[in-house]
Amino acid sequence: MYKKSDPHLLQEVVSIFRARSTTNQLIGGMNEIEFETIREKIYNWTGIYFLDEKKYLLEARIVKRLTMLQYTTFKEYAKQLENETFLETELPFLYTAITINETYFFRCMEHLDSIQNFIIPELVREKNLHSKEKKIKFWSAACSSGEEAYTLAIIIKEEIAPHYPDFEFEIIASDIDTSILSKAKTGLFTEYSIRHIPAVYFQKYFSKQGSQYKIDDEIVQMVRFFSMNLYNEIEWKEVRNIDCVFCCNVMIYFDQESKKKVLLRIYDSLEQVGYLFVGYSESLFGIENPFSRNYMLKSLGYKKEERNRLKKQRAEEFV
Repeated sequence: MYKKSDPHLLQEVVSIFRARSTTNQLIGGMNEIEFETIREKIYNWTGIYFLDEKKYLLEARIVKRLTMLQYTTFKEYAKQLENETFLETELPFLYTAITINETYFFRCMEHLDSIQNFIIPELVREKNLHSKEKKIKFWSAACSSGEEAYTLAIIIKEEIAPHYPDFEFEIIASDIDTSILSKAKTGLFTEYSIRHIPAVYFQKYFSKQGSQYKIDDEIVQMVRFFSMNLYNEIEWKEVRNIDCVFCCNVMIYFDQESKKKVLLRIYDSLEQVGYLFVGYSESLFGIENPFSRNYMLKSLGYKKEERNRLKKQRAEEFV
């Protein structure tokens, strides 16, 4: 049974039933050839793979897009995707249709506790010993509408930066969906997004604007947002010398091969000592990768160290 506190899950279920009704009105629904064509385009561009048994889910996710484009069959849409000009402009919309931007403030408290009490002290010690640059850089990969990045900004400003006045803290946040990035930059959020914010932070950094809540510009300015496709190797030049990466609820969309590629790129983007956090429902178990598991307080993170080089070479052999 679905709980009343799971509005996004309920919304997804309702949308699937509605989409099936709409799909039934389309001539023949999606056949195997059309499914293969659309699935291949999505995979080649994003690394996201729909299993055969998820055909119904792909149908449900993109049927609204067909309606918007005034197509009456999946065949028309699949044929258009073969056109490179159309494909280039359509893929961002297609990506938006097939993924779920489910996020909210202070979602992963255990990760935040580990950042504050374990990772920051270690990184400060490491940089004091081995680096002249007193900067710690965070990256929220697949940041959606920005709640994760802004949460980190609040924690850094309130709980971390005051204890390390000699250090600079930088936060970058990326997503493939340019429309959701535009939303993130506004700093406007719904009641659902802000429901877990501790009262002391909410009172200090949020104000009501109509039916939404606006985060203080001082926090907005702490985050640099940019568009990035994690599956496009060329775009990784944007992310270098990262100390800690949040890549939460992203791997669930990838097959094993895509996961390996993205993990190796994350590894290369990190400093010599760096950390990776994934979502609570995710794990790197069973995936050949160069990271070491690192248990910190109540959370599980993954660590890059110099001694992991041999693991990285071995992982690369499987890509």
